[in-house]
Amino acid sequence: MKNIIISDLYYKYDDSSFKLGPLNEQIPLHKLVLFKGHNGSGKSTLGKILANDFKPIKGTIKNLPSKVFYYNQDTSNTTFENLKVKEHLQLIDSLKEKFVFAELIPLFNKYPDELSGGEKQLLGFNTMLGMEFDLIIFDELFNHLDFAVTKKILFYLKDELLKNNKSIIIIAHNIEQYLEFFDVIFEFKDGIIYNEK
Repeated sequence: MKNIIISDLYYKYDDSSFKLGPLNEQIPLHKLVLFKGHNGSGKSTLGKILANDFKPIKGTIKNLPSKVFYYNQDTSNTTFENLKVKEHLQLIDSLKEKFVFAELIPLFNKYPDELSGGEKQLLGFNTMLGMEFDLIIFDELFNHLDFAVTKKILFYLKDELLKNNKSIIIIAHNIEQYLEFFDVIFEFKDGIIYNEK
């Protein structure tokens, strides 16, 4: 099984003293991977580099899948305001097995602007399942979601997406109670990865 190979990767924001790297790491594919660390530790910056949203100042990345999707809070808010929840979910008919969270069923006749933050997050995640990707990067996916729903998502990611040869990276800072779900954990601090489990 191939790994994403990161060599001498370095990135710096123009308007900040923060810098990422240099990083030399191997990130396994077809696993549930966690980037863990406090806000400003560099985990989201690396995620955006892997998604090709940011260009590193130097360094190389090899074996990066061709279809990478980056999902964050802004993505979950990107909905068609004139479509009801049920109509959003009809967008994923192309899936071989449609998966709809039971928590969304009572909301079928609501519009996105009538949903809470957690309900929008759940709708965004469910809609994302209809997209084509090899690697998906979730940045703070579990904000506004309760313990039971978060566990349900993690079980789904492990049982369904990984079985279909998808690769998954989750970026989070407050996730201690869910660590058992992850195959590999990278811990970030001050722009470097200081621990791998």
